[in-house]
Amino acid sequence: MKSFFNDLEYFSNSTVFSTKSEQITYDDLLNDIERFSIHFKSRKLAFLICENSIESILGYLACLRTGVIPLMIGSSIDEDLLLNLIDTYK
Repeated sequence: MKSFFNDLEYFSNSTVFSTKSEQITYDDLLNDIERFSIHFKSRKLAFLICENSIESILGYLACLRTGVIPLMIGSSIDEDLLLNLIDTYK
């Protein structure tokens, strides 16, 4: 099965994200995903507390890369609701 990640190396020097302070290439992205991926175990559910950030995108892509099911949750989630979700899905 062909993966989205298989084709990224062809664009290694192209910019994929740009912020006010940095530009990230596909090669940088792949390297960051690999470093982030070591923290995940395949076929698990991961709660990703997200903001509009490159780190949130990296977390999401690292989940996809390792076969983890990402549940993206906004950083403004009510703490009681988050704790309830954690208890429910332990």
